[in-house]
Amino acid sequence: MEQEISLRELIEILLQGKWLIAALTVIAVVVSGVLSFFVLEPTYEARATMLVVQPKIEPANRDDGVLSRYLQSIAESTQLSLDTYVNLVKNPALLDRVRNRLELDPHEYTIRRMGDMIKVYTPEKTNLIEIVITHTDSELAATMANTLAEEFVGFINEQSKERINQSIVVLEQQLVSEEEKLNAALDAYTSFLSESRGVAHLEQAYNAKIALLTQFQTELAKTKVALNTTRAGLAEGERELANLSQFITTEKSLVEDNLMRDYVKDATGKNLNQLAHLKMENQEVNEAYIDLLKLVNMDRMAVKQLENKLASLEESIAQTAKEIEMLQIELAEKKAVEERLLNKLDNAKRTYDRLVEKYDEAQIASAIDSAEAQINLVAPAWVPVTPVGPRKMLNLAVAGVLGVMVGAFVVFIRHYWITSADQTAGTNAAD
Repeated sequence: MEQEISLRELIEILLQGKWLIAALTVIAVVVSGVLSFFVLEPTYEARATMLVVQPKIEPANRDDGVLSRYLQSIAESTQLSLDTYVNLVKNPALLDRVRNRLELDPHEYTIRRMGDMIKVYTPEKTNLIEIVITHTDSELAATMANTLAEEFVGFINEQSKERINQSIVVLEQQLVSEEEKLNAALDAYTSFLSESRGVAHLEQAYNAKIALLTQFQTELAKTKVALNTTRAGLAEGERELANLSQFITTEKSLVEDNLMRDYVKDATGKNLNQLAHLKMENQEVNEAYIDLLKLVNMDRMAVKQLENKLASLEESIAQTAKEIEMLQIELAEKKAVEERLLNKLDNAKRTYDRLVEKYDEAQIASAIDSAEAQINLVAPAWVPVTPVGPRKMLNLAVAGVLGVMVGAFVVFIRHYWITSADQTAGTNAAD
């Protein structure tokens, strides 16, 4: 049958074993005090702070093409993130360089132990890296922190130069390829310009044909006006000619006609006065009719000439328009080819210029200490005076708490042991 234990009983159990709890607590505090004050060596922390300068790299636009993204990847390859710098601080090769420089015992200061002594922090919202060395020797801790910071700057410099040199090799190879493309594009464009029927020649021919067509059209308009005017004059002349008689009939006496008068006188011998009553009709050509006929014929000839000229001009205009259309087609094709060649040449030149610019930047970067431009030791480690460990008062407090807990646990176990033994003895006696 299960037994229920009240809080009062628990408190009474603890009070019964209070001296045991107190004894265990005192023992724990004494042991912790002895260890903290007399056994454990004091430890010190040396802190070196570095500032990381992160150059701003403009993101490549998606529309900029493969070259922009390629050049951006080269630029980004020479820059490291803050997290990458933090992880590189404990690089085994870097720690080995620090150990060799300080001439530390490799058996005592293994890479693993040195890594445990180092802590790296990055304060929030800053570009700072703090290297903290924990050691029992305060001077050695400061020396190790400063040495590690200096070696880290040198290590990053070497890595940066190596990446820059690799970038230079890649850029040199790419420059050779782009120069060949640029020369090929330039040769193609030069060859196109040297053609006999180039864009300039076709434009001149096109403009000349346009001027000629304009001249023909102007002449055609004038000819139409002249033809209409001449036709109107011809029609008026023909109407007037139709109203005129070709011959004119006149009536006169024989005396008025010299030839008839002489003939009658010789033939009859009569006095002319006696013949004055005799009349004769005479038909003569109408001079006005003749003059008007000449004008009408001239107008007819003029109309015929103007019609022939009009037909010739229309034929010339049609032929010229056809030639202009053919020139337009050829000129459009030539311009398309020229534009394509120019675009290819401009793209090749722009690509080559950008590669040259990046190549020059890489050459300059390889000639300077790039790590010093990216990482600076802004706060060297000072020799710490106050130890950070062991934390004596904290150790005593923790020991006291643990002593109370262990004591309480022992008291409960002791009470349980005694109670269960009594119950067992009572049960056996009852049997």
